[in-house]
Amino acid sequence: MKIQYINNKSETEFKKNYEEHEFTFNNFSAPFSPDDFDINIIDLNNIWNNSKSEEILEIDIINNIHSLKEMMSNSQKSKFILICPYDQEYNYTTWSLRACFSKTKRLKDDICEFSRIIDFLLPDENNVDLTYERTRTLINDEKTLMADFYFEDFTEILTKSSTDKVTTIKIDDRFYITTLNFRLSYNDFAENIINFLEKIKLIKNESPVPDWIFSENLFDDLEQIQKIETQEKIISKAKLEIEKSQEILNKNLYYKL
Repeated sequence: MKIQYINNKSETEFKKNYEEHEFTFNNFSAPFSPDDFDINIIDLNNIWNNSKSEEILEIDIINNIHSLKEMMSNSQKSKFILICPYDQEYNYTTWSLRACFSKTKRLKDDICEFSRIIDFLLPDENNVDLTYERTRTLINDEKTLMADFYFEDFTEILTKSSTDKVTTIKIDDRFYITTLNFRLSYNDFAENIINFLEKIKLIKNESPVPDWIFSENLFDDLEQIQKIETQEKIISKAKLEIEKSQEILNKNLYYKL
């Protein structure tokens, strides 16, 4: 599986392998063609800076967001996963007379505004309704991921928190969106992503069957094996009887002629 991870932290492109999966990390400023990959993951964390104004649609990387949107629209086959941000500071600028001032606010305090960036990237004029609440979502038997937001309105639910809050939804056959937080070290990140992709059935968990399964007799295995051996002996004996009878019939036919 080839996966492109687009984020605002990777300075230059680099690749990492995890098990049989290949991750390519790219910055918003220079992503590869989405259709070069099976899955494109777009991480909207660490993009919330605006050196010009307070307007959310004027954040510093807004031109890169527009370029990415066009790539996504032109894509023919790849799947997309949009990672909503965890609660963090939005750093913006205000002006008074000829002086500018740097200010900050938490994303949770202006959900409707930061959701405009998410809505812009969604296909076919879809939009999301997010609510702030810290939750935990079980991904597999061992892994739990945190989220700062959950979805109020949704189409198809893919993951829920322990408190039944929706943390991942499917927009259409090629577009998914999640509020889960994958930020950890690379190995933990890759493992969490793969576990998540298995959870939402974008990749199959094809764990090899251990050798001991075939040598260990469980349940009524031994009884069934014995039945098979007995029936195979009966079949073998019957084949010999059939062969003998066929030989006699051939001899009889010879004398008849």
